[in-house]
Formats: sequence, C-alpha cells, structure tokens
Amino acid sequence: MNRRGFTLIEGVVGMLILSIAVPVSVVMMADASSARAASMQRERAVELVDVVRSEIVADMAAPSEGAGTAQLDDHDTYEETLRTRIAPYTQPYEDAGLTWSLDVGSEVGPTGVRSLDDALNVYRGVTVSVSWRDARAGQRTLDITLYVTEIGA
Repeated sequence: MNRRGFTLIEGVVGMLILSIAVPVSVVMMADASSARAASMQRERAVELVDVVRSEIVADMAAPSEGAGTAQLDDHDTYEETLRTRIAPYTQPYEDAGLTWSLDVGSEVGPTGVRSLDDALNVYRGVTVSVSWRDARAGQRTLDITLYVTEIGA
C-alpha cells in the first residue's frame, strides 16, 4: 500500500519529542545568556581595575612635588582626587553597575610585611576593589593589590 503523510502514532511521537526538546533548549539558551552576561561583567571589572591601577602607577611616578607615595598618606583626599580625575574613564563602567574603591595599607618592606628596619619600609599596598551584582552568584568583588614605591627608592 502506498502511504502519504503520517499516522496518528507518528504524529504523537513527534509531538512528544518536541515537547521534551524545546523546553530543554530554551533553558540551555537562558543559562548560556546568563553565563555570557556574568562573563562580560567580570571582564568589565578587570578593565576597570586596570584603569584605576594604571592611574595609580602613573601618580607614583609623577615628578611633581607632593606626588609619589606621599599622596597616599591622606587616603580619602587621594581617592576623591583620583575619582574626579578619572571619572570620564570610569563612568561607562559605573553606568554598567560596577563600583570601585581603594584601600591603602601602611608602609611595608620588600617581603610585604612591616620590617623592623624603617629604611626598608618603602612600599605601600594599594588594593583596588571592584564590586558588581551578578544575576547568577549575587554580589561579586574583585580585589587586586599592587605594591607601589617611590621611583629610585
């Protein structure tokens, strides 16, 4: 017998397969989209840390009076001045939901801890923290610490 078309059982089996495959595919696409968004926010966080870090390194190498690690002594004033100066570069990241802050440590020696010999305590640890909200993992923070010193110290 020459048949054209599908039997009822073939149609039911096809609908059953589709009813299982389509929702699974939608969930997988939603997870991929969420993972991509989280990855983009992490990438933006790294870029923002780099913007702030680059400016701090430039400040430490500046030849002008009051530059170098001495400006880190007044942490709040330094951070406020830095924020104002680099706002055009950081604003797109802040518009995307990222925030940043600085934490300036005390002077330490070359091993990263305070030395008994004050002449060796010429480094300052500066931690740049970037925070953002991740739909998958909640609040996230990226902390990067760099150690700075006077040029020629």
